Amino acid sequence: MRLLIVLLVALVLYIIQNIIYKKFWHKNLEVNVRFADSIIREGDKCELIEEIGNNKGLLLPIIQVKFAISRTFIFKKERNASVTDQYYRNEYFSLMPYEKITRKYKFIASRRGEYKLSFLDIIAKDIFINNSMYTEFKNLSSILVLPRRIEARYIPEDVVRVAGDIINNIKMMEDPFEFNSIRDYQPYDTVNHINWKATARMDSLQVNTFNTTNQKNIIIILNTETNSVRDSEKIVEHCIRVAACLTDYFISRNMPVAIRSNSKDYETKELISIDSGSDIGHVRNIEIALARIGEDAPKPFLPFFEDNVDIDNRENEYVIISNYRKDDFMEKYADYKEKGVKLTLIVPEYQYVTVNNLPSSREVKWEVYDEN
Repeated sequence: MRLLIVLLVALVLYIIQNIIYKKFWHKNLEVNVRFADSIIREGDKCELIEEIGNNKGLLLPIIQVKFAISRTFIFKKERNASVTDQYYRNEYFSLMPYEKITRKYKFIASRRGEYKLSFLDIIAKDIFINNSMYTEFKNLSSILVLPRRIEARYIPEDVVRVAGDIINNIKMMEDPFEFNSIRDYQPYDTVNHINWKATARMDSLQVNTFNTTNQKNIIIILNTETNSVRDSEKIVEHCIRVAACLTDYFISRNMPVAIRSNSKDYETKELISIDSGSDIGHVRNIEIALARIGEDAPKPFLPFFEDNVDIDNRENEYVIISNYRKDDFMEKYADYKEKGVKLTLIVPEYQYVTVNNLPSSREVKWEVYDEN
């Protein structure tokens, strides 16, 4: 009889706890998997932060948190994670009432782009570890990875020369009486622009910048259609980094820069197009646009080139970043130059590839290198 009573009590307790857990297990349960930073750069280290809080008086003996994200994030190898088509993580927690647990996982961002968690699933067990309860979280964290900065040692001397020629051709006069801002010194800054008081205060070289009296635009045209299929993905990524590098270079010299590309934003499916600007924030805007370039096939370059170069404009400087250099484009390029359009062509390509049809000193090769 006692055994029967014990079994009956146990059955009643099981049924009661089963009802309670099914109804309340997810109440005031906070699960957040987020990135420590919302914007980082290719090659940067960051952290993925996993937070789970049980804000109620109910014990959660087993909580399973499962999520996935792009395999382009390089984490340390762990038994609770696996990498196939994505990076998958499967974590277990045991939460006392009103307990919060935080775990952090360091990673390196190996590729530019915008990334979101693919899914975030929560599975819980009751006290008897018998019933499974499931929910899915919809508001998933995202992170934007900007293109990698190109180190000065990887910038060819010919490119530095051509960029300097463009600046000299624009002949933009700075107004020494119209102060703009102070920023960090760059190797191409002149000594007479150094702000020594700000340098002493910041303990690093600072330079004055000035508003300009004659602003002519530099329009960067980024082509992601390549000359051949071989190594095309790496070449396109290098083209994007070159566009970001030149944007930063010209704007740091107070040159207004616009950018046009035959690639599309991965989400809006619109061609990348940023109007002219010359402040520090404009560099970031262009880098964000470049980071968001998706994997869709680009618009054929020749008609795009014709649509985005104004042959009647003799003021703007056009900087074409294009690995594609077949005869149809090069003939049109030469034709536009003969008509007086100010064009410069930069061809990202590997060292082992010879670029033969570059007609003058304003057309240069920028060697693709392996940054790893």
